[in-house]
Amino acid sequence: MKIKYLIGGGVLLIFAIVAVLSFNSNKIEYSNFADAKTSGKVVQIIGSWNKDLPANYDTKTSCFTFTMKDKMMQFQKLYLMVENQIISI
Repeated sequence: MKIKYLIGGGVLLIFAIVAVLSFNSNKIEYSNFADAKTSGKVVQIIGSWNKDLPANYDTKTSCFTFTMKDKMMQFQKLYLMVENQIISI
């Protein structure tokens, strides 16, 4: 009876270790524009759409162009494409 508990506990421990390692390797960090440009990693920028500056939606390319302000008050013009990926210029 004890051997079943040991095997079950071992399986659960292995599953927990794999889950933690998988989560750590797939998480996306939060950043600002300056750190994102130098990191070379995929990051999520903390910021907001600056509605005081012009924005445009191109129906031919399904591209929304707007200006974003990050938490360090830096402004960046961005393109939001159909694939939901933001590409900075």
